[in-house]
Amino acid sequence: MQKKRRIFLKQNKGFTLVELIVVLVILAILAAILVPNLLGFIDKAKSGQVLIDAKYAYQDAQAVLTDFYGKYPDMAKKYYQAGRGRKDGYTDDNNVFHPACIITQSTMSSVQSLYDQGGEQAVRDFITSYKENAYSYSLYTIAYEIAKQMDARSKKKGTVRFQIGDRASNVTYNEFYESHSSASKCNPLIYQLYFDEKGRILMFEYGMDGYLVRFENGTTTVEQNGKTYKNQ
Repeated sequence: MQKKRRIFLKQNKGFTLVELIVVLVILAILAAILVPNLLGFIDKAKSGQVLIDAKYAYQDAQAVLTDFYGKYPDMAKKYYQAGRGRKDGYTDDNNVFHPACIITQSTMSSVQSLYDQGGEQAVRDFITSYKENAYSYSLYTIAYEIAKQMDARSKKKGTVRFQIGDRASNVTYNEFYESHSSASKCNPLIYQLYFDEKGRILMFEYGMDGYLVRFENGTTTVEQNGKTYKNQ
């Protein structure tokens, strides 16, 4: 009886310390291999969704511009001329300046704040007050129509409403995203739009979820933390 018990205990003595260490080493190796791949898949999925959203935003913006330039050609012409007088435009990666009309982060933020405070009527009253100023009237009319398109698409997706926060020109997108995402339940959004005298988009920046998408000269670039994540 005692002999059988000793055999049973020997067979069920469990793992030795060496065996446990071997198992832990194997798990650590597997984690080192799998975790980066998993994070890579997550990053790829997030960047892909932001890119899709950016393309929709680009299409919405171009549709709004085409509609505005078709309905108000004289106003649009004055808008562009006023922008040239203000030296509006952007400088590309080759340090070449391109004259352009601009819908800035600040403009979009102002329109959204007005809507949040007083609804659609507040925004329309504000825009109407600039009826004699072609530059401001065009600027805020276009910005508001774009914001409506984006908000409608956001609600259709069932996602949390975006928030276009005002951003100082010397603040990077990553700094802006980190500060706004921690302070708000809304998804902070970067929006910069540049277009020519015919309402054609020259360059468009759209940032969300830590990624910044740029459309320029037929090229699409996705950046994360200042580094190019995808270029196509």
